[in-house]
Amino acid sequence: MALWAKSQTLTDDALRHMQSLYGHHFPIEVRHILAEWIEEQKWYDLDEEMSCAEDMARQILNEMIQLINQRSNGLSGDMFVYKLKLQEQALHLQEVYSNNPLELIRVVKKCLNTEKTLVEQCEQGGSLVLNGITAQAEKERQIAAKFDFLHKCTQETDSDLRNSQHEQETFILKYQDSAKVKAQLDQFEMEIQGTANAQKVEHYNQMKKRKEAMDKELGNLAQKILRLRLTLADKHNETFHHLSALQTQITDQELIDWKRQQQLAGNGASFDANLDLLQKWCEGLAEIISKNRQQIKKVELLRAQLPIEVPPPHIDLLPTLNTTITGLLSSLVTSTFIIEKQPPQVLKKESRFSATVRLLVGGQLNVHMNPPQVKATLISESQAKSLLKNDKNLKAEMSGDILNNQGTMEYQQPTGTLSVNFRNMVSLSVSVRSLSSI
Repeated sequence: MALWAKSQTLTDDALRHMQSLYGHHFPIEVRHILAEWIEEQKWYDLDEEMSCAEDMARQILNEMIQLINQRSNGLSGDMFVYKLKLQEQALHLQEVYSNNPLELIRVVKKCLNTEKTLVEQCEQGGSLVLNGITAQAEKERQIAAKFDFLHKCTQETDSDLRNSQHEQETFILKYQDSAKVKAQLDQFEMEIQGTANAQKVEHYNQMKKRKEAMDKELGNLAQKILRLRLTLADKHNETFHHLSALQTQITDQELIDWKRQQQLAGNGASFDANLDLLQKWCEGLAEIISKNRQQIKKVELLRAQLPIEVPPPHIDLLPTLNTTITGLLSSLVTSTFIIEKQPPQVLKKESRFSATVRLLVGGQLNVHMNPPQVKATLISESQAKSLLKNDKNLKAEMSGDILNNQGTMEYQQPTGTLSVNFRNMVSLSVSVRSLSSI
């Protein structure tokens, strides 16, 4: 039975996992209508990291688009809408992959590999595998719930921040009115000095009472603004606590687990190299961190415009909040700069090899607008273990020399990945090593 036919028999979480593989970058309708042709192609004879495979990849892309158009032209009647959708998808694939057909090879191979793994697991493992898939799905639901909670917290603090800004703007307007009355009062006081005009004295007293009432209102409003600021700081502090915990789970547990599996794959263990879910989580963290960081910057600006001292026993949390959110962003960028494709563990002198470095939050943080230069070096086994643990004190010491080890990160819009492929590195002096990026 063909792979696609078996894939369609998947159920529950396994089926949902399979469906999640497909999207705008590779529509499931194309997978369905070209199922036989897709499974006949020699995808695994092509190395998407090698530029020499680009001509063959372009040939496959052109043939795929041609077949989609042929199949769509054969549809009519009730299939008219499906026909239009296929034609639109053919144009989209042409637009997306014409300048980088090797990316299509990577995408399709990933889909087929995952399909095959799901089918084999369900056939061989039965309920045990389904339980594993269910556990994974439950973990994903729990993480999704944590993201929903953090989004709600961020929306709430954003609303509170706007309210605080509104109250501050009101205070400033009232303060200006008070200043005008104060100037008028000072002027009027000079005019009535030495006069016995009862009418002017009465007017002066009324104006003085008005000024006192305005000062009292300003005092109350200042206290209200202070309470809003303290409450907002407490909410940000709570948000950052949950945000830090989720980031630790994703970068220090899930991402480390992926790195560990990658390491074991070098010894022949099975390994799902798909980073899409991890990237989705990391980008989610980057989005929430960025929004909260913008809020903290806005709080700093509002405080600079209207300084109000935080009285004892209250503690001014703003400096700590600023340090925390900046540290979370820095740690996230550092932790998500990973080696997506490792070179062979054993390299011979003057041998050629390839590797891929990827930044999981590059697209979300718009790093591709000013793409960084990356240099790859060889490190020792002990350094690799420290890197696996996200050791912040890791020293950048080279354990070998390689050529063609510098490149610029490139953004692939269809998949949202920011990476650099070192396709033609050459070892000059190496031993058993892992690759690190600096």
